Amino acid sequence: MDVFIELLKSMLIPTNAEGTHFALKRSEKREGFCAKFINHSAFDLSKLEATLQSIKPDWKVLHFEASKSFDQKTGKPMSSPERLYFGPSKEIDETDEILNLFG
Repeated sequence: MDVFIELLKSMLIPTNAEGTHFALKRSEKREGFCAKFINHSAFDLSKLEATLQSIKPDWKVLHFEASKSFDQKTGKPMSSPERLYFGPSKEIDETDEILNLFG
């Protein structure tokens, strides 16, 4: 899994000057993780997917573009930043294994 983590880090912009912290957290909507601050000059979704599939065949990578919408309850605009999701294709919870690699 270290190969995938290093590849993912190379495709994200660090959140600190030392380059050791990244915007990665557990997904709020499903099992898995979301990562923000994609480095578009190094981003290669195909390579990221292939690497993850070689290690965890039951996991997937999804890329979500930034989007804007309206909250139906309040009528106020909402925005969602660009992000990557990676996690199990099925209901398998292995999230601590990945989170510990970034801890």
